Amino acid sequence: MQQGRLALQTRCGLKSSLPGKLDDMALLKKKFYFVRHGETDWNKMSLCQGHTDIALNDTGKKQAEALGEKIGTFPFCSIWASPLKRAHETALILNKSLPHLSMTLVDELKERYYGQFEGGSSKGMREIDDHEEKNPHFYSEKGVEPKEKLKERLIQGINQALQASVCPLIVSHGRVFMELCQILNVPIVRQVPNTALILCQPTASGWGSEIIRF
Repeated sequence: MQQGRLALQTRCGLKSSLPGKLDDMALLKKKFYFVRHGETDWNKMSLCQGHTDIALNDTGKKQAEALGEKIGTFPFCSIWASPLKRAHETALILNKSLPHLSMTLVDELKERYYGQFEGGSSKGMREIDDHEEKNPHFYSEKGVEPKEKLKERLIQGINQALQASVCPLIVSHGRVFMELCQILNVPIVRQVPNTALILCQPTASGWGSEIIRF
């Protein structure tokens, strides 16, 4: 296996080989780590990004570098990242501190698509979250990715990593983690901080999650 950034692969659109219908799928019961990307200018301005491809700003790059300096002894076996710039760049910076790890980009780890709301205030995302509980189909008519579709592809993306690696590091997005909390049935974190590192692991009763404090 090649090392560091030279080992970068792309698995955009790759489907899981797990049997069964998508709505019957569940995450493989294996430990993994999750990190949200570093800050972007749109984060700073509280704008909805979704699939809009915004790069890290200088603060975001420094956040990723600072995290990279702290995680050299963690038991990651590989890095799996969303291909959107803010997550991809974060993963590349972390990979510099973990040059022995391969890195794979996976479309299924992208942020939720917010359609016509992208570029608007991130307050709109919170309103969508609140209203969807009453009418889950209303926002799909406005171009927003349905939550069930997001859940299906997220399970696919993480299971790709879990099938291929003993302990993967997933680099993705804030709304993705909020949906992941629901999949794992753990307390929902509505705004996970940029470059927060979170341990997700099976427990006797299901799943547990823990933000790593440095």
